[in-house]
Amino acid sequence: PTEIHFSIERFHTPFILYSPKFLKPKIIEAPASQVDVLPTLAAATGNHFINTGVGRNILDPKFQNYQYTLSYVYYRTPNPYYLLSKELLFTVNWDRNQKGQDIKIFDLYNYTNPGPDLISIKQSHKNKFQLMKELATGLYETSKYLLYHNKRPQAASEESLKSN
Repeated sequence: PTEIHFSIERFHTPFILYSPKFLKPKIIEAPASQVDVLPTLAAATGNHFINTGVGRNILDPKFQNYQYTLSYVYYRTPNPYYLLSKELLFTVNWDRNQKGQDIKIFDLYNYTNPGPDLISIKQSHKNKFQLMKELATGLYETSKYLLYHNKRPQAASEESLKSN
């Protein structure tokens, strides 16, 4: 199946919040990643913070229709990256054209398909393909930008120490 072909099983990481006084028991089966841990924990514990990254609070109902996670393969150059939803996998891989230039290859798969064949659904799901392409590209480029330009906000005490 597609899940095995793209090694999606490596993303199956349990995240458990246990706080019976503050949280009602429930199971969230939405895709999430490590970048979602801090915003989720901060919200669950009532701590306010300014989120300057791409993570989201997975307990927040406003993200109900926005359940995607981006992943990239850091040990291959150029880096392929993936966008996962509950059922779909959008892939961005690289190839070389006849001039030796790197070109992006975009595709869309239903990774819950139990069949053994890897079947692209980008032609039959053009709207979803376009949506996931835009989202994957935006998240990937934003993540690259944040690596170098996401300055840590200075705390008020740090600012007052510098001014004295």
